[in-house]
Amino acid sequence: MDKTNVRRTNARWGKIEFECGRRPSWMLIAVLAFMLMIGSSARAQSSGGIHTDGTAFKDGQGRTLILRGVNLGGTSKIPAKTSSDPAAVSFVGRPFPLDQADEHFRRLQSWGLTFERLIVPWEAIEHAGPGVYDEAYLEYLHELVKRANAYGIRVIIDFHQDFYSRASGGDGAPYWTLSKIGLLPDRTNEPGAPQKQPARGPGYWPPTAARLSVSTMDTLFWAGNDFAPALKVDGTPVQEWLQSHYVNAMRQVALRMRDLTNVVGYDTYNEPGPGFVGVPDLRSPDTFMMVMGHYEAPASPAPSYWDLIQAASGFTPEKQTVAANRLWAPDTEDLWRRLGVWDVVEISPGALIAQEASAFDANQKDLALGVPGEVSEPHFYDAVPMLSKHYEMDTTYPIFSNKPITGSDAVVEAYTKQIDDAKSKGQGIGQVPTWFGEVGIPYDVNDKQAYRTGDFSALDEYARLYYGVLDRTLSSYAIWCYSADNSNDTGDHWNNEDYSIYSPDQRKDPNDINSGGRTLNEVVRPYPVATAGTPVSVEFDSKSKSFRYAFKADKAVSADTEIFFPSYQYPKGVVVTVDGGTYRVDPAHSRIYVSARGR
Repeated sequence: MDKTNVRRTNARWGKIEFECGRRPSWMLIAVLAFMLMIGSSARAQSSGGIHTDGTAFKDGQGRTLILRGVNLGGTSKIPAKTSSDPAAVSFVGRPFPLDQADEHFRRLQSWGLTFERLIVPWEAIEHAGPGVYDEAYLEYLHELVKRANAYGIRVIIDFHQDFYSRASGGDGAPYWTLSKIGLLPDRTNEPGAPQKQPARGPGYWPPTAARLSVSTMDTLFWAGNDFAPALKVDGTPVQEWLQSHYVNAMRQVALRMRDLTNVVGYDTYNEPGPGFVGVPDLRSPDTFMMVMGHYEAPASPAPSYWDLIQAASGFTPEKQTVAANRLWAPDTEDLWRRLGVWDVVEISPGALIAQEASAFDANQKDLALGVPGEVSEPHFYDAVPMLSKHYEMDTTYPIFSNKPITGSDAVVEAYTKQIDDAKSKGQGIGQVPTWFGEVGIPYDVNDKQAYRTGDFSALDEYARLYYGVLDRTLSSYAIWCYSADNSNDTGDHWNNEDYSIYSPDQRKDPNDINSGGRTLNEVVRPYPVATAGTPVSVEFDSKSKSFRYAFKADKAVSADTEIFFPSYQYPKGVVVTVDGGTYRVDPAHSRIYVSARGR
């Protein structure tokens, strides 16, 4: 391969070089430079929907996408307007008020984080009572997402929960879902609820996940027909009652959002907990199952009638015990569907459906829906700093071991294995893409050392290894989180967590859109937004500003490869080298476009 070596770099200008050669199907992009200043009115050029193609995300032009964004936001789990009456709360203004939306969306756009996971708890929609929907919140949500579209920002809506509900120490379901079955909310004899924790100390969630109220509601929600067949609410079996209200609340959001083209999908249920499902004996429960929420799903040696009904209608059964094989004639519907026993309702037929397994469950094969747009959505954290709020430089710990893994190379390999394992497990539901719905690092580690000293260097190094591995594994992800009202003292205002990549407490210059950002040298990264082919490798060095991207070009795709370069990393300009194509720089939109046509 012929190469043109980089000959000039300095702290003020630098260059981007696309190395030009003769290999017919590969392109290597090398960046060693600084982008021209980008105006605040810049808009991303990507348009159109997102669909899945095997394990890849694709746009309407056939380009392979790498999705980068944030979770909006940490405080969306709790009401903006509180009340002693849980029916009278309001989530209008979560994740931030509409009059602040332009500022935050402009910032996220400039950072290249334009694929957001929008946190929408069930309680926010239906807090006032069964079937009573908060129209003001739905209207707020619609206007918020509509404004995001002006900044090239797309969203996947996450119907979020942790520990089932605020009433049981977490967030998610309305209070009335517990009171209807006789549970009293916010009981002080159930330790672990965030509002009961001290202001300082680890945000340690497993005990809350094992609370009786949480386990009870999770069991009834997922398996009430089996565990409590005689329990009915308002004359309806409890499982059907809970799930129908949940789905109908989701439906209200989907109906309200259906005219917005930047809503690309829905995350059906965040980090589902199994309750008592899989616990063999409540008299002597397995500690790991009860505390960490882990279980092994029971085997299904033979197909059920429901499996056969799905397969006969052309749908892949959820448990994949029998292959889809349509029995009914093309112009005839399944008998049981005609009689109303079951049906398929599509409000947003092109939407992505992101599916999560239980946080500690390794088996996803029973989650397969067999519908287009399925996405595996694991979460990736360095568990020990997350749970202990303690970080050691260039060190990580396996979750159930006190033996450290030390050295930056070894940490990178450990992170890489964790990500690869998560992607591999996701293939239990089929050959589907993986999108990490939550990634991020806690900023208040080591007794908030960075806030006390103003020295974020240890966190920068932590983030360098962490986000570098996400690049190395070509991962799509949404960072947890962006909390517009984060503070050094109270963090993200939930469960004593402090993950926000932005905090007003770090904002020193109101005129600088980057001011307030945390570990931006690692969070704000160049990356290939859309590739006319197959991504092969991504490397970014935040110290030298060197970015290298290799991909295998697909001649059948006529659109250009689109690469995001943040003004934060490249404020002065770029020099580019391409191997096997041509390029053009669009500084107004933070993009470099690469064409492989004519090779």
